[in-house]
Amino acid sequence: MQLSPQPAHPTATEISTFELLTLPIAPGFVTIARKVVQGYFLNFSNLCSGTFTFRLLLVIPTFDQSNQCDLPQDRELTLSGIPGGNQIDPSGIGNHQSILDITGGPAAQFCQTNFGELIYLGPTFNGCAKVFVTDLYKICGGWSGLWTLLPNLNPAPNGPNLIANGRFEVRGWSSIGIFEAETKKTELLLNPELRGTYFPQSLQTAGDPVSPADLSQTQTGLALASGRARTSLQAAGFQNVVFPDVVKKWITINGINPKLVQPFGEQLACLLGG
Repeated sequence: MQLSPQPAHPTATEISTFELLTLPIAPGFVTIARKVVQGYFLNFSNLCSGTFTFRLLLVIPTFDQSNQCDLPQDRELTLSGIPGGNQIDPSGIGNHQSILDITGGPAAQFCQTNFGELIYLGPTFNGCAKVFVTDLYKICGGWSGLWTLLPNLNPAPNGPNLIANGRFEVRGWSSIGIFEAETKKTELLLNPELRGTYFPQSLQTAGDPVSPADLSQTQTGLALASGRARTSLQAAGFQNVVFPDVVKKWITINGINPKLVQPFGEQLACLLGG
């Protein structure tokens, strides 16, 4: 199959792998065993004077239905909504949180923080993976921020209790894409991390009392796919982006608004087999 021409300058780039956890670090019969809650943290800075908009694209493995030990909501990211819909958690409450926190700018903007969930786009053609994107974020020149993907430890009364269940384990990889920008080229600094908090096995909810002496934390820097923290990208809005045929087909089958994935043609073509 002949691919459509790709943009002259990259509009998106892969960032890193990630791993979300809420589970014991050793078998329960081990007396020193504790539980860990681990999230994915992406520090970023806009090095230029112009404002730009971006989304993150995330890909996770599809739950293997032959696995008799776990449930799909233990191994995939689920969303809030009416149970029965695509990727909706059986409880109706999603098992993750997508959070953007900005340093700089007017305090009135989202009180500096934007809480939400990922947007589910659909499975890959081979069924092995599922694709998500974040909301569209706007970043002013010189701003720095932190985006995090966390297990949802504060669900509604009927939501999943990830701490008590102790079975949540999701892995995947991420990319960043630039949509619109005031300058033709954007310059970013990217720094992905995993951060974990360890606590006693006896803890059953995020509201249970716990002594500070029983808590500990770790922070691990992740390897960047490009090998460089400084990343140069051009906004898709500056280019006549043409999706490869395999991406067009996937967008059509899943009823996706092409604007949601405008910069990610190259990443999706590789993922979908184009």
